Amino acid sequence: MAINTAFQPAYTRGTSISVTTTSASATIPAGNSALYLLNTGSTLCYVRVAAAAAAATTAGFPVPVNIPIVIGKGVDDVIVSAITASSTTTLLVIPGDGIL
Repeated sequence: MAINTAFQPAYTRGTSISVTTTSASATIPAGNSALYLLNTGSTLCYVRVAAAAAAATTAGFPVPVNIPIVIGKGVDDVIVSAITASSTTTLLVIPGDGIL
């Protein structure tokens, strides 16, 4: 049986990404196993998490508007890339451990 723990944010390590129709990225610290994502705009965006530079595409993981989600990541993943299909939005990214 798996034991789930509440999401524990890595305070002061969060960032935001201004997301447009061109892939944009931010660097996060290595070591955590999860990311809290919150799309604060009004347009769906898509993310890609990787250990090295990698462009996001609309085939990536969708992040809905105003619904906080937590996704797993590799401990060596340090790049979060995001893109929209149209318009712009802002994506808040906070590394940490656990689930929402």
